[in-house]
Amino acid sequence: METTIPLPFLPSVEVGGGETKSEGITRQQLSYLGCLYFTANNANVDEVLGFLQGHISLEVYVNVAAIESLEDIISILDAGAHKVYAKIGQLESLKTYGDRAIPIILEGDEAATPNNYSYGALLETRGGISTYKAAIEKLKEEKVSPIFVLPSEDTDLQAFVKTATELLAIPVVSSTKLSIGEASTGQASVTALIASSWTSDRPDKLIPTIVTDEQGIALGLVYSSQESVAESLKTGTGVYQSRKRGLWYKGATSGDTQELVRISLDCDQDCLKFVVRQNGRGFCHLPQSTCFGDLRGISKLEKTLLSRKISAPEGSYTARLFSDEKLLRAKIMEEAEELCNAKTKQEIAFEAADLIYFALTKCISAGVSVADIERNLDSKSVKVKRRQGDAKGQWAVKEGIFPAAESGSTKIEGVKKAGGNSVDKQNGRIQMKRYNAATTSEVELKEILQRPSQRSSDTIMGIVKPIIDDVRTGGDNALLRYTHKFEKATSLTSPVIKAPFPQELMNLSPETMKAIDVSFDNIRKFHAAQREDKPLKVETMPGVVCSRFSRPIERVGLYVPGGTAVLPSTALMLGVPAMVAGCKKIVLASPPRADGSVTPEIVYVAHKVGAESIVLAGGAQAVSAMAYGTESVSKVDKILGPGNQFVTAAKMYVSNDTNAGVSIDMPAGPSEVLVVADKYANPAFVASDLLSQAEHGVDSQVILIAVDLSEKELQAIEDELHAQAMALPRVDIVKGAIDHSITLLVKDVEEAMRLSNEYAPEHLILQLKGAAAVVSLVENAGSVFIGEWTPESVGDYSAGVNHSLPTYGFAKQYSGVNLGSYVKHITSSMLTAGGLKNVGEAVMQLAKVEELEAHRRAFNLLPPELRLKIWSFSLPNPRIVPIFAVTIGSYPISVLPNPTPAGFIRMPPALACVDRVFTSHHRLPGVLSACRESRHVMLKWYKYRLNADEHCGGNDLYRHGKSGRLDTNIWASGRGHILAIRKGKPQFTLLDAAHDLLFLQDPPQHFTALGSVRSSSLLVLVRWIGIDITENLRLLAIPYCTWRRDRERGRLQLLMKFIALDYLYVSFLSTTPEPQSPGWESVMSQAVNEEIESHMREMQREVVDDLDKLAMSKPFWKRPKLRFVKDVDVLSKEFGLGL
Repeated sequence: METTIPLPFLPSVEVGGGETKSEGITRQQLSYLGCLYFTANNANVDEVLGFLQGHISLEVYVNVAAIESLEDIISILDAGAHKVYAKIGQLESLKTYGDRAIPIILEGDEAATPNNYSYGALLETRGGISTYKAAIEKLKEEKVSPIFVLPSEDTDLQAFVKTATELLAIPVVSSTKLSIGEASTGQASVTALIASSWTSDRPDKLIPTIVTDEQGIALGLVYSSQESVAESLKTGTGVYQSRKRGLWYKGATSGDTQELVRISLDCDQDCLKFVVRQNGRGFCHLPQSTCFGDLRGISKLEKTLLSRKISAPEGSYTARLFSDEKLLRAKIMEEAEELCNAKTKQEIAFEAADLIYFALTKCISAGVSVADIERNLDSKSVKVKRRQGDAKGQWAVKEGIFPAAESGSTKIEGVKKAGGNSVDKQNGRIQMKRYNAATTSEVELKEILQRPSQRSSDTIMGIVKPIIDDVRTGGDNALLRYTHKFEKATSLTSPVIKAPFPQELMNLSPETMKAIDVSFDNIRKFHAAQREDKPLKVETMPGVVCSRFSRPIERVGLYVPGGTAVLPSTALMLGVPAMVAGCKKIVLASPPRADGSVTPEIVYVAHKVGAESIVLAGGAQAVSAMAYGTESVSKVDKILGPGNQFVTAAKMYVSNDTNAGVSIDMPAGPSEVLVVADKYANPAFVASDLLSQAEHGVDSQVILIAVDLSEKELQAIEDELHAQAMALPRVDIVKGAIDHSITLLVKDVEEAMRLSNEYAPEHLILQLKGAAAVVSLVENAGSVFIGEWTPESVGDYSAGVNHSLPTYGFAKQYSGVNLGSYVKHITSSMLTAGGLKNVGEAVMQLAKVEELEAHRRAFNLLPPELRLKIWSFSLPNPRIVPIFAVTIGSYPISVLPNPTPAGFIRMPPALACVDRVFTSHHRLPGVLSACRESRHVMLKWYKYRLNADEHCGGNDLYRHGKSGRLDTNIWASGRGHILAIRKGKPQFTLLDAAHDLLFLQDPPQHFTALGSVRSSSLLVLVRWIGIDITENLRLLAIPYCTWRRDRERGRLQLLMKFIALDYLYVSFLSTTPEPQSPGWESVMSQAVNEEIESHMREMQREVVDDLDKLAMSKPFWKRPKLRFVKDVDVLSKEFGLGL
């Protein structure tokens, strides 16, 4: 079979999450095959584009049927797709791209004309390949080639491949179903597929194999077998079949090994081609590079330059060029000009050879091979989007070339410009576009002030994340690999320079050293003044002191970009505050030069700030190394510093990774400046401030807000801008920045500052009369430069303020780097016992609201004396009940229906209730006093809260009638009770039901409690307390007091306990004289206090310990919810206990 496809099958892979996904064979083994099939859709376009741009050497076939946007399909072709498969309806828009667009044949497409298939076809064999045999045969009759067949997911792969091969079609096979060796069920062997397609006229079926280098130069002729191809794919080296010795591992004995790059078949499939990267002396066993003689031309020059770079003879001119970058640059410029001036064929060839020599020397010094150049040329050859191609900057001006204005470059349609005249670039002038704010709507103004668009975050993250993960797992080896790849510093063997730094790495001119020293001192002074002299302390309430103090972040990583400029100023701005803050470990990271060195200015700054090391890497790989640490790179706690969008994406990623445990200073974007100028501003100063940021990069943006300027005044600024820009060595970069920079015309300063605050610039320059007074209008800006004598450059370098500032509008939320960026603030609180009492009630209530039980139980660890003062029950409506009777045995002593305040007891204003009372010796009935209305309300409430049955309360309540005796209509809770009433004198027996209640409207003059009452004296005090157990249940707790005579001491002791259904109690101990008859106005005796003090403390500890045990033993839903009271005095006042 004759074919233009390098292999008899097409491996397919999935694209998503920023990488290709393959499970059957490795990604490296896929690259050896040289061709891939992707299916693109609207969701993975960015990933496909990223892969294509990074793998131009592969032949990639992309199915674009699911993509809706024609522009996306064209972008895929432009990025390097070898061919795209499109639906019939899409082909009309792609016909200009010739054989790079291949139709997809679906069911129902049989009527399409053969002309549609002149460059091949793809059949999606959803119903099985056998059903498409007739269609394939028809296409073959019409000379359609190649014919690709795509299986469905449930296809029998081995049968599918066999049928496709018989039909001379190219099967598309998922890489997840490919293997290198023997294929298992459901898989296909790569080597078997290749071997089954080649044609050999030898009895041993070996196939001739041409071995070439990456430039296509033939190195030799060998033979291959299916076994040798499999071994080569497994090892990634050149392995062939010797007719005498079997498998031949090239270079195994001589050391002249080969790295496999690609394998393919020729068009007739009777010869195999191995593309390799030859090491050592060469392929031939004789002292020559190839079996067909030595290399010549550019290939020979490349080999010589590589040799000179490794080891050059004494006096070598090439070695001198490698070590002298300025000399090499000058020679390239010189030879380019001589080539341009050459006239004859001989002169042109001569000068071109010289230029190629010096240009290739530049490439080799930077680690760029001829193969890299050729791949770049290949990528340009597949471009379908064309540029104007005009000459740039000073080269165009020098030759008298003035490119035409770019129509509608970034102009917003419908926006009126000042005066209605076009101010686009004319006659090659560098000039910003003008807009008049007065004639432009708010929506248009907002769009005008948009920053230059950046690549989508998904695209960036798809590139950055694999690098981060690789460095995190691969350490130094991965970091060096990326430095070799991106910085071309292939001579580096260690990614870190450790302090102390050798003097030869920071050799600087006296002028440069002095400039750095001056800047260092000013930056240090300004940031040292930002130190906090002492901790902040505030007493928020008596006994509660809160404080805040700062500590330096221990380890910081400072990223100093490389790119298009050397930036020692950034090293100063990041390193000096870290030194002033007292950070113990300072790590700098900066991309090295191609020779592996760092600019001496950065090394000198690192030395001055006391840096621990310099990481020789840039981009996401440097960020990852500092975030996670490697064998040589110290892990840091915070990463600071600007960078491109890849650096910013990496910083954002690691800051969100909890495994990294690292923070960042701020998001960063391209540099920017906004200048507000009035008619008093110096045009030269305004232009220079604008250009100072424009030269940072083509994605920078500069904005001029012109306050009430005339056309003549505005033209003066534009003239200065053009003149100064043309004199700059970085004029090409300036032009790129000016392309998306604008001038806004406004009427007054207020309008100018409104627009400035909305834009939130990194640098804000006020070129205004009375500029200092305008600072009060500034709301959003990274740094402000006030007045005509404060150019932005002084802030960038030496004034003392920091130039690492928020960009891209983040000045609305972030500050620039300052001393606070390198410290963390720690708060502390210290309470006295009094402070704890003061704040405790609020704490416990909020913990109750939030239902955080552990917060409340934290008070269990406090001393008993203090805990006793703050334990209390939740009393929604406390009431005090009068004393009804005092009994001694069965003899009534005294009746107090309405005790006086001197008795520390008051009548209830509404109602009260009581459950039965327990002591260690007695049981007494509960008593309630209330009016008729209150009794019915309480009874209804009891039924609901206690889940009592329907009999609870009956029809009537016990009440004292006019006859002087109680009504005998008895109600019961259904749990049983015993009640006896004797004529004229109500007498009660013990009540055994848990919720039996007795309601008395008018208390009797006296009553006697019957039963086993053995105490010498008993005083009953009744009140109710609600304890929240759940939202729907409120249990009752009963405080009561017993008086008993201490026969040994000869006085009474008052013991009060809270009872909650027989299991919860808190005890207080106090003393008082014996009650006196009716008035009971005696006060507590002070003489007994000292005698009982020790007993009180012991009792307190026992009570609190009991309460703690209860809280720990009960389920959460049964535990009482508690609140604070300030002290015993408040408790006593609330309860009327006189404690």
